[in-house]
Amino acid sequence: MDTSKRSGLASWSSAVFLLAACAIVALPLIAEAQQNSCNGSFQINYVAPTPNFPNINDTVRVQLTIGAGTIQGGTQLTLTQLRFDNACKPTGTLGSCATTDADPGAGAGGPPVSYAGDSTIASTCAGVTWASNNSGGGVSPNQVIFTPTPALVIPAGSTNFCTLTFSTTVKNFSGNADPNTIIELAGTIQTSTSTGDATCNNGLSAGNSVTGTYGLCPACSVANECNTAACDNSTGQCVQTPKAPSTACTDTDGNNCTIAGCETVSGVGQCVQAHSSTTCTPVNECNTAACDNTGTCIQTPKAPSTACTDTDGNLCTVAGCETVEGIGQCVQTHASQVCVPSITTSQNPFTGKVGDTLNDSATLTGTAQLGTTNIVTFQLFGPADPTCSGTPLFTAVVPVTSVPSTVSTTSAGAVTTGSNVVTTNGVFRWTAIFSVDGVAQATSSCTEGVTIAGPVIPTLSEWGMGLMVLILVGTGFLMLRRRKDDSSPDDPAAA
Repeated sequence: MDTSKRSGLASWSSAVFLLAACAIVALPLIAEAQQNSCNGSFQINYVAPTPNFPNINDTVRVQLTIGAGTIQGGTQLTLTQLRFDNACKPTGTLGSCATTDADPGAGAGGPPVSYAGDSTIASTCAGVTWASNNSGGGVSPNQVIFTPTPALVIPAGSTNFCTLTFSTTVKNFSGNADPNTIIELAGTIQTSTSTGDATCNNGLSAGNSVTGTYGLCPACSVANECNTAACDNSTGQCVQTPKAPSTACTDTDGNNCTIAGCETVSGVGQCVQAHSSTTCTPVNECNTAACDNTGTCIQTPKAPSTACTDTDGNLCTVAGCETVEGIGQCVQTHASQVCVPSITTSQNPFTGKVGDTLNDSATLTGTAQLGTTNIVTFQLFGPADPTCSGTPLFTAVVPVTSVPSTVSTTSAGAVTTGSNVVTTNGVFRWTAIFSVDGVAQATSSCTEGVTIAGPVIPTLSEWGMGLMVLILVGTGFLMLRRRKDDSSPDDPAAA
């Protein structure tokens, strides 16, 4: 705090609140003594260890400079009492601030300034001791009256004669419009033109006062719960100080897997919801995972039979969730399903004639568990085998790669034996057997018939027999003809 002394009313300095200096006021004198005057001189300074901007409970060290101004018709001023008002309203006077114009303080906090007691008094006034009306100190009375023993005699014109210094304590903010400014008054009061706190040896009394002010550090609000806030009493500015990292703060995200904690972000404390966290993921697809209110990750099995990923490649089983020792597990054999394929066939052609090539196709539907060797065996039976129980005329073995699918006797990879070219009329029948690793899975019935009708092409032997018959018939005819010619009348032998 600036400790320089100024005369006149108190004003603010450029860096801190300036104390108000003394005001020398000459009171009107009675008519017959107009040529005489009696003036005291006072200043208020705030000295070390007073901070520039005191906080609540800080000590403010007050120094009153005592002197005498111009004394017409006299040579000295005798001071018997010096008054100091701890805190005043802006409109108060030295007298009224003692009672009605005392600053009541902000809210219910009480008066803003407390006198620290006579034990804090120091003085440069030689040969004088000081005592007050509040030797033990406190906020009441608001006006502290200091009495010198013996009375202090000050030569005229000695404006900086000596000092009286004492301590006060800030207890509350001001109850005035500006809560951060404390207004104080010091000086003397006249009780008449010739009596009062200070009198001159010209028969007059002095009534002078001076105003001093200082600014308080403002009440500071924290930016959030992860900071403390305090006023820097050298600058009068509020400073946010981050709390220690990991200091607990309010959890607002509703996530039991995270723990909120304070972190310093760009120099300011912030409540980070995910300051620490617990990794909590399901151990597999048959569980859900969530943290309890202690932050422990709890696995909860899904409802039994909840579908899960089928990984065994077995179409005859159904994977599903089951609870095993308190944990959900995806059991591949949770359920089984009908795994019997069906086979339907379609012949080509449906009807024909001798010499046609017969083919068949098979359509597999449903579900089948394929193995290493998966085939459809087509068999063609002739008219002489209506129950398809004998040896087939033709066989085609065709590989199967998936179910459902359609294969035929002409499919790629077909292995054939026998002939599927018909040589006679009648009903030819197809069967088809789907098997996996040698085990029949589906078989078509022996009812799929192809009717063959039309001319039969003779075999070589049949052609040979016909030719022989023709030769014999022709030879017989020639022999008869020849005999007839031999017996005719023109023949001389016959005559």
